[in-house]
Amino acid sequence: MFEDRYISDIELDLIQKKYMEKVHLFLNMRKKAQEMFYDFCIPYPYQSENNFRDSWFHYRKIYKSRSVNDLFGQTAMFDEHLQRAEKDMVVTFFTRICRRLEFWYKEANEIYKTMSERFNADQAEQIYEMEGAENWVLTFYSMLRNNSLISVLDREHEFAYSCVHIFQKYHVKDNIFYIEVQRLLHHIKKKILEVRSGGADIKRHDEPGIYFEEFTECTENLIHLYQSYNFLSLFNVTDMIISNLFHETIK
Repeated sequence: MFEDRYISDIELDLIQKKYMEKVHLFLNMRKKAQEMFYDFCIPYPYQSENNFRDSWFHYRKIYKSRSVNDLFGQTAMFDEHLQRAEKDMVVTFFTRICRRLEFWYKEANEIYKTMSERFNADQAEQIYEMEGAENWVLTFYSMLRNNSLISVLDREHEFAYSCVHIFQKYHVKDNIFYIEVQRLLHHIKKKILEVRSGGADIKRHDEPGIYFEEFTECTENLIHLYQSYNFLSLFNVTDMIISNLFHETIK
């Protein structure tokens, strides 16, 4: 046991200011992260919010503690919950991004080949030509939803296949896309593994925003990818496309 002692007002004030700054750093980073989640239509993870909320329980205790041992415990738990909040955030976001990239990298081309005789994508192509690469998806989806002549399941399948069709026909014209996606996937997965395994290290980051910054290059490469191939609207409906492509439609 460490010998406990009463902490002075000056020492406590310095510690409080230090942890107040950590809250500010986390909030600034969280705002940027929420914008990314919004831009890519990914729900912000409740696990991250729960850990951020729990950090406040210990943050309040920092303002009430006068014991060195108690204060040490409260600051350690504060750092732990804030780290978890940040790691949950970045891992959730980039795991979802990886699943989308893997679909366009591995699965879309095979689906395009096997389903080409079962669906007619003429309407999708017409809307694509009229609305442009970034606007056609919502227009086409709204048109299908209002079409009562076909079943809901068929509408979903037609939407999913048409998205794959448009992507394969208009967006991917060479193998450079697949090379860029492969590199990005490897980079992201390596970073995710480092963040997850880093939680077991004795020496860990204790400044909010460091885990987020470690993915900066991944984020920049992701933005470059969808801007180069002009498929953000398609990329953001990938989850819907995957859920609508049942096994029986691609056999």
